[in-house]
Amino acid sequence: MNFELPQVGVYNYVPRARVRWGQAGLEAVREEVGDTARFFILTTPSLVNKTPLIDELQSGLSTQCCGLFHNISEHTPFSDVVNAAQAVRAANADIILSVGGGSIIDAAKAVIICLRENIDTVEALSARIGQISEGPGGPRHISIPTTLSGAEHTEFAGGINPATGTKELLGGTHICPHTVILDPAISLYTPEDLWLSTAIRSVDHAVEGICAPDSSPLIQAEALGALGLFAKSLRRTKQAPDDLTARLESMHAVWLATASIGRVMHGASHGLGYLLGALGGVPHGVTSCVFLPAVLDWNLSVNADKQKQIAAALGAENMSAGDAVRRLVADLGLPGTLSAVGADDALKQQISEYAMAHPVVMANPRAITSPQDIFEIMELAA
Repeated sequence: MNFELPQVGVYNYVPRARVRWGQAGLEAVREEVGDTARFFILTTPSLVNKTPLIDELQSGLSTQCCGLFHNISEHTPFSDVVNAAQAVRAANADIILSVGGGSIIDAAKAVIICLRENIDTVEALSARIGQISEGPGGPRHISIPTTLSGAEHTEFAGGINPATGTKELLGGTHICPHTVILDPAISLYTPEDLWLSTAIRSVDHAVEGICAPDSSPLIQAEALGALGLFAKSLRRTKQAPDDLTARLESMHAVWLATASIGRVMHGASHGLGYLLGALGGVPHGVTSCVFLPAVLDWNLSVNADKQKQIAAALGAENMSAGDAVRRLVADLGLPGTLSAVGADDALKQQISEYAMAHPVVMANPRAITSPQDIFEIMELAA
C-alpha cells in the first residue's frame, strides 16, 4: 500500500562532543586540555582588565597557554577576526579557548575557518559569506560562555562585513565548540543588563524556532522547555543576582533554545534585529527586546495556536505571546521599544530599505511584501 506522509523532515545535530556543568571553569579546562595541548585564549578587554578570570586561567595552566588575544569588538568585525587568526597561527595552538559572549565565541569559530583555509585578509574572509567551510581541520574549540546568547551551541559565526556594514554569516563543520563549559560563577562578572538582554536573544531563538513553518518536534519541545526555564530563572536572577542555581538554569535554557539555529529560518524579529544592531549600534539582545513582541503581534493571524503555547510556556496563559514577552522584558528592567534605544526616523527608513532584501526578514511566517509591512512592525515596536 502507498501512503502519503503528512510531513517530511531532517534534523542535523551539531557535531559537539560534550557540555559540562556544575564544575569550576579552570578545573573543567584542565581536564579538557590534558597535559600537553597548547591552548590560545580569545576573550574581551573587560575580562582581562576588570576581572581575575583570565589571569587565573593563564596561571593555572601557564605552561600550556601559548597566547592571548582580546582586541575583538562587539558584533565581531571581520578585521578583528583576521588579526586574531594571525595571532593564533603564529602561536601554533592546538586549542582555541573562547571566554566571553557571542562576539568572542563567533570570533573563535571564524578564526578556525581562517586557519583551515589559509585566509589572512578581510576580503578573503568576506568571500566565504554564505558558504560552508567543510572538514575537521583547524584547532579544537573549547568555550566558556559568559552571556546567554547561545553562540557556543552553533556552527555559524556572525560578523560585520566591512563591504556592507551589516552582520553576515559564516558557516562551517566542526567550528562549534568541541566542549562547552557552563560555569555560572563566572557569569557573576557579566554586567546584569548584558546577562539579561542576551537571554531575551535566546528567548527569540526559541520563539522563532517554534513559529518557523519548517520547525520540527525536537525544536518545538526543546524551545518550549527553554521558555519555561527562562520565565522563572531570569526573574530569580533579577531579584537575587548571586543565585547560581538560577543562572545555571538560564544556561541550560540557552542550550535548549539553540536547537533551531541553523536548522530553520528564523523570522522578522531576528532579521530586523540584525539590521537594528548593525545600522543602529544596538546590542543584539536588546534588539530582541524591541522587535520580538512586535513581530509576534504582527504574525498573530498566521500562527495563533503556536503563540498560545508560547504564552503558556512563559507562564502567561491569559496574555498574548507578544504581551508575555513584553512583561518579561519589563520585569527584567530592559528597554523594549525603538524609542527607548534611540531609533530615529532616518534609522527606521534605512532599516525598511535593507529589510526588503534581507533573507531572514523575508523568511517571516507571515509574508512581508512591502516596506509598509516593515513600518507596521516598527510602529508596533515604537
